[in-house]
Amino acid sequence: MKMRFNATTALFRLTAAAGLCLAGQTQGQTVYGLISPSRPTAVSGTPSHLFRFQDTGAGFTDLGPVTLAGNQIDTDALAISSAGSLFGYQVVGANSGPYNSQLFSLNSATAVATAIGSPLTGRDIRGAMFDGSNLRVLDAAANALLTIDPASGAIIGAPIALSLGANPFDLATGTDLATRLDGKTYLVNVSDVYLLDLLTGGLSLQASSAGDQFVGAAFSTTDANALLVEQINGLFNDIQKFGTSSGFGLNPVVAGFLAGTIDAGRGDLAAQVPEVAAGPVGLFIGSLLALFGVNRSRRSRQGTALA
Repeated sequence: MKMRFNATTALFRLTAAAGLCLAGQTQGQTVYGLISPSRPTAVSGTPSHLFRFQDTGAGFTDLGPVTLAGNQIDTDALAISSAGSLFGYQVVGANSGPYNSQLFSLNSATAVATAIGSPLTGRDIRGAMFDGSNLRVLDAAANALLTIDPASGAIIGAPIALSLGANPFDLATGTDLATRLDGKTYLVNVSDVYLLDLLTGGLSLQASSAGDQFVGAAFSTTDANALLVEQINGLFNDIQKFGTSSGFGLNPVVAGFLAGTIDAGRGDLAAQVPEVAAGPVGLFIGSLLALFGVNRSRRSRQGTALA
């Protein structure tokens, strides 16, 4: 999620962000997530659960099954707006189609969803984040980045095809988007972490973690360079974090959540991260990120950093 503001506002937000970084483990930011069970013939199914936790690992809370018009649904592509409102997608045709994705707003206390606009027929929406007032989403059926009007659910402009080098990129259903405090956008796809150019759809591989499968991603401001990821781990999911400025070490945050309640399928994460202004203010904030945003947790496993 990104917001535009002037230099004065940027400095104000810088102070808040630096304060969160200095607070470390004593002050966490709320992160929301989704988890859906796997099915014998599908990568995900009902009921999806909404949950929240502090990015320090504390306070994990299961908010219950997501419902739409009284029915439990399969969901993905969670995103949070600048106003703190949650949005997501109901997913239909999770294995082989026909695909159908319905945008909804989501009550963060009750997990009750409200449909917005008409379903996107033929689209399999599996990752999302806010970019200003627009919603950016990943369509795994078309391997494309879409811009969505969150008020109507309509597609804005033309879809942007994803590419890696000179080749089209094959987007998995286990994928997500997240924007770091300095404005860089990351995409996770199965076991890989990429930087994404939002204008061209071009990807550059940053790290790989062989054997892992990531289905959700979010940045926070408590540790500004730490990319939180939701990871499928056998019969349950974990929350881990990558230090994106420190060799992509992978560290545990929440282990085995909802084990025994819901098995491991698809999922998603969402957290609010303010945008950094360009120019001298942005450079100053970047310097603070280097000082305060480094991953201070002890490494449990090392990803392979490629860039």
